[in-house]
Amino acid sequence: MVGASGGVGSTAVQPAHAWGAHVTTVAGAANAAFCRELGADVALDYATTPPSALKGQFDAILDCHGSSVRDYRRALRPGGRIASPSAGAIPFALLSLVLPGPRVRLLMAGPRRADLKTLADHVDKQDLRPVIERVYPLDEIQDAHRATETGHARGERVIRLVRRRPPQVPNSAG
Repeated sequence: MVGASGGVGSTAVQPAHAWGAHVTTVAGAANAAFCRELGADVALDYATTPPSALKGQFDAILDCHGSSVRDYRRALRPGGRIASPSAGAIPFALLSLVLPGPRVRLLMAGPRRADLKTLADHVDKQDLRPVIERVYPLDEIQDAHRATETGHARGERVIRLVRRRPPQVPNSAG
């Protein structure tokens, strides 16, 4: 799983582990222990483990980052699949329709009731814990976008759309 410490990756690692998959993650070195906490069996550092070093090792890859789809495609065994929610994977998904070798699939998900129930069940069973890197107030949305543009994350970034109201103090006068 490439980009395993980000919002999608940190969510995907947990049920994959719970379902018994052998999970190898690729993230920054600073996030290796975090990926293992989420359930990764192996945590690789993208800076020291190039995709070329992984040739033919995987049946399936979820590339949450999308910046090296072509290179990670080569890390698949024959018949393997790579999926990515990243727009960067679009050209590779189209090319994989006509080129030989593993297919690249785009992941696009909507809020389907059955899927949300499955996720809620995993949260209830503690197979899945939401990971939130930071909650930004709405007036700091530019900071949230800048942080997202770095391509580095540890969980999700959340925008709080409404201000919390201060607790109501009972009026003792009267």
